[in-house]
Amino acid sequence: MVVRDAADLIGPVIRNTLALGVERVHVLDNGSTDGTPRVLRRLARRLPVRWSSDTGPFRQAAMTNALLAEAFAAGADWAIPIDADEFWWCERGLHDVLENTDAGALYCPFLHFLQSADVHRTSPAGLLTMIRRPLAHEADPDPAGLVERGEASVAQIATLRKVIVRAGDGAGVTEGNHDVVNPAGPIAPADDVVVLHAKLRSREALHARAARPLPPPPPPDRPLNHWHVRRWHALAAQGDAALEREWRANAYGPDGTIIVGGRVHATIEDDRLARAAAPWVRRRRRPFSR
Repeated sequence: MVVRDAADLIGPVIRNTLALGVERVHVLDNGSTDGTPRVLRRLARRLPVRWSSDTGPFRQAAMTNALLAEAFAAGADWAIPIDADEFWWCERGLHDVLENTDAGALYCPFLHFLQSADVHRTSPAGLLTMIRRPLAHEADPDPAGLVERGEASVAQIATLRKVIVRAGDGAGVTEGNHDVVNPAGPIAPADDVVVLHAKLRSREALHARAARPLPPPPPPDRPLNHWHVRRWHALAAQGDAALEREWRANAYGPDGTIIVGGRVHATIEDDRLARAAAPWVRRRRRPFSR
């Protein structure tokens, strides 16, 4: 895991990951300022967590591949590159999936989840109200255009799969952990393993993401890298009203809908993310509680 400013959920995410049957978690903290190192220090005293820090530029693929090499050198048979806002879910049992495949890597479905629009502040309890997800658009060659035209929200854009990687010489991942390089065998789907994504956990989180410095320009071969971050940065320059419209396009209201481009869009009820987080979160709250 490469993490930054994830103090509200890094504990539940790591505990959920270990509960899947993962034997050890390797974490690189990339310049967090919100207390994430303190949480990691506490977790490492109690759990099989190894962590280090790097305050340099966010170079996700390079950092993740260094962690993969570290894990393989320590004897890992498989490694899962996990983002700090991902809860992995496998009802069948992760060990059963991995022990019954000859693949060198596995592709896993990736689902965005929505927060309740009345959650203003970021906290671990907010994970328990992320009980809906959007109806996703099919993969589109111009997802940024769909969003800019008000046809879809960022949360509705179908995201590429995530990967699990078998140990192998030079095995690694691309930016975003969506694809594998130098796999130690064929690549196969693993529909039993689902990635539950808690991207925007509060209105506060959206404003914080929009206030971050712009990422470097995308490379010519990956023009969509961080396109949503650049969008939020531009909306912040337009003022709070623009960010509020963006929030309601990516967070569900009292009737379970989101509002995209002035139109009401239905969402799907799905409590798997909340169920994955619940054992590791102390306080519960109901959607739209006051």
